[in-house]
Amino acid sequence: MEIKGVIFDKDGVLLDSEVFARSKMAMGFRHVGYQLTDEFYNTLLGRTYPAVKARITAHFGSEEIYTEFRKVFKQLFDEGYRNGEVPLKPGAYELVNFLNEKKFPICLATSGSEESIHLGFDNSRFGKNPFANFICGEMVTRSKPDPEIFLKAAEKIAVPIEKCLIVEDSFSGIKAARRSGGISCMVPDLVQPDAELMNCIDLLKKDLWEVYDLLVPFTSVSVL
Repeated sequence: MEIKGVIFDKDGVLLDSEVFARSKMAMGFRHVGYQLTDEFYNTLLGRTYPAVKARITAHFGSEEIYTEFRKVFKQLFDEGYRNGEVPLKPGAYELVNFLNEKKFPICLATSGSEESIHLGFDNSRFGKNPFANFICGEMVTRSKPDPEIFLKAAEKIAVPIEKCLIVEDSFSGIKAARRSGGISCMVPDLVQPDAELMNCIDLLKKDLWEVYDLLVPFTSVSVL
């Protein structure tokens, strides 16, 4: 195995945001008279905004109900970020800074918006987005598990996809990583991989510190 670049998902991998987002979404659901289940929430993980909107709108059966839900959810979500309610995942700060110091090619590949990237990192220990290269939801036409986002990320850092380590936490993200031809690395967050997903995982790590240890040998080799 040869790793010459790293592609990171954001939510659930670098930002400990999934439990936070689920709680705010549950409040939004209750506001419009619905209950959010873990099973339904898990189907939204790793997907772009249009894909999430389509699923929730279909669940409500009404565009108007979705609009009211979205207004409440976004207000709660944004306020929480600005109040520092969303911490970094253990090892995220050290790992990303280490790779940047080594000038190792890295790219953020998130289904979230560009606004969410800045909102998340600006209010974290980083103080600002530490990724010079990123691909976000507005830059792709197909949601994970389609591999488009990872193929674009690899192109962005000029590293062949088969030499990119793709760090993901969601089922749809891991499936997209496998379909892209990259090296799929799962660091579980809310859900543990099932038997089917294990077939899509090249590396399974318990946290980002283990990813750090994995990458140290590769950073000592010139990437030029």
